[in-house]
Amino acid sequence: MTERHGVPVGGTGSGPLPARALARESARAPRLVAAGQWRPAPADAEAAVAVLGRLTAALPVRRAAAARTRGHGPGPAAPAHPA
Repeated sequence: MTERHGVPVGGTGSGPLPARALARESARAPRLVAAGQWRPAPADAEAAVAVLGRLTAALPVRRAAAARTRGHGPGPAAPAHPA
């Protein structure tokens, strides 16, 4: 990938991509593939499918948070009964 404003947009050894660059490149890649302008290597295509699968998967539910929203599970302590 090329550099923009002196910041690498990808490649080995570069730092993390800014969110806007990731969004821009994720929108651009399918267009380039569809137009035949970019042909990823088989390993890259497999990696992309795996990443897209993880990104579009449902988020796991935290059991404690789900129980609280349903009104079950740990909540405020019950008042102590006098002995």
